[in-house]
Amino acid sequence: VDQQALEAAEREIGTLRKEMKNLESIRPLIPQVNRFMDGLKRSMETEDWFDPSIFSRMILRESFYTSLEEVVDQLMDISEVVKESNSKRGDYKATGIERLTEFLYRLNLSLHNPAYLTVYQKDQGQILLKAQNIDPAPALSAIAKEHHCMVLISGTLTPLSSYHQLYFRTLTDNVQVKRFQIPNAFPKKNRLVLAASDITSAYSMRQNKDHSDRIIKYILAFASGPGNRAVYFPSYQVLESIVREAEIHIKKEVFIEPKESSEAGELLSRFMNLPKTGKSGVLFAVCGGKFSEGLDYRGEMLTGAMVIGLPLAPWNRVRQMIMDYYTQRYGEEGKFLAYTLPALNKVQQALGRVLRTPEDKGILVFGEKRFLEDQIRTRLPDWIQAELIPCTLDEFTKQIRGWK
Repeated sequence: VDQQALEAAEREIGTLRKEMKNLESIRPLIPQVNRFMDGLKRSMETEDWFDPSIFSRMILRESFYTSLEEVVDQLMDISEVVKESNSKRGDYKATGIERLTEFLYRLNLSLHNPAYLTVYQKDQGQILLKAQNIDPAPALSAIAKEHHCMVLISGTLTPLSSYHQLYFRTLTDNVQVKRFQIPNAFPKKNRLVLAASDITSAYSMRQNKDHSDRIIKYILAFASGPGNRAVYFPSYQVLESIVREAEIHIKKEVFIEPKESSEAGELLSRFMNLPKTGKSGVLFAVCGGKFSEGLDYRGEMLTGAMVIGLPLAPWNRVRQMIMDYYTQRYGEEGKFLAYTLPALNKVQQALGRVLRTPEDKGILVFGEKRFLEDQIRTRLPDWIQAELIPCTLDEFTKQIRGWK
C-alpha cells in the first residue's frame, strides 16, 4: 500500500457516510498509517524490513479497536460496499480500500507466521509498504490436497527439481508430484544461443573502466545486427551507467525503458512498429521490468535479446532474512532457491520474448560469464545447455555478423 492508495481509501470512506455506520472509528487509522510512512522517509535505506508489531501498536493507538483482526473485518465490509457501488458505474479497478485491507490482512499474518515478511521500499521520497509471502509451499500444498489433480505449466519452471521443492515441500508422501519437461519444439536452425565468457555484472567489476568498455563493445556488436534488438540489465542503475556511453555509438533509434508506467505504452508501441516502416531500433530495459515479461514480440518485432549480467536482487537486510528463512528449511540449497533462482527466472523471461512461434528467428545472448559456471549452467533448460556457445568478444562479433 502507498500514500496514493491511502488517499483513495480516505475518499472512498468519505462517500459512504450515509450508507454505513461506525465509519468514524475507522477513519483515524489512515492518518496513523500515513504518519508511519512519513517516519520511514527519513531512512537512508531504499528497502528494509519494518517491525509489524510496532506498526500494529501505532495504528491501534487511541482507536476503539483492540486488534488488527477487528480492523480488517470492518475494512472488508467497507470494501464490498465500495466495489458494489463502483461496479454499478462500470468501474472494476482495485480500490484504495481493497489495497489497504489486503495489506493489513497480510501484515496481521506476519505477526505469527514467518512466511510473511513486512518490507518498505522508498523511491523518490515515496514509501511503499508491503507484507509479502516469501514461501508459497504451504498455500500451494493446501490447494493440492483439496483437489484430485493440479497442472502447473510454464516455459520458465526450470530447473523443475527446484520448483518442486519451492512449491510442494510441505506435501505429505501420499500426494504424488510428477515432473515432466517438454523439449523445445521450435526449429533449432532458427536460433543462435551465445554466452559471453569475459564480462560480468559482479559488483567488484562495476567500477572497472576497461571491463565496462568491453560490455559496451558486446552491446554494439549485438545491436549492429538486422532488426529490432533488446538489451536487458540487472537494474536501472546498471542500465543508465552503460547506456550513457553506448547509445551515442548506435546507428539505430534507441529506446530506454522509463521508470514511469504512464510513458511505457507509447514508447513500446513505437519500438514494436518500427519494422513496418522498414526501420529498426534497440530497446534498453530492465530484467523483471515492464518490457521483459508477459509481452509478445512476434516476427520482426524482435530479432534478438541480450541479458547483461545476472539480475540478483540488491543485497540488504531483506535478502538476508529471506536467505535465513530458506536456509533453515532447505539447508545449502536454500541459498539457491532464495537468491539465484528468481534471477534465473527473470533471465529466461527476458530472453523468452524473442521466439514466440515456430517461424520466429532470433539470437539469445547471456551476457555474463557466470552462466558458463556449472552451478548456473546446469540449472538452465536442457536445450539451452546443449546449444550454448561460449564466446570472447572477437568470437561473439563473428557469430553476430555470420547469423542470417
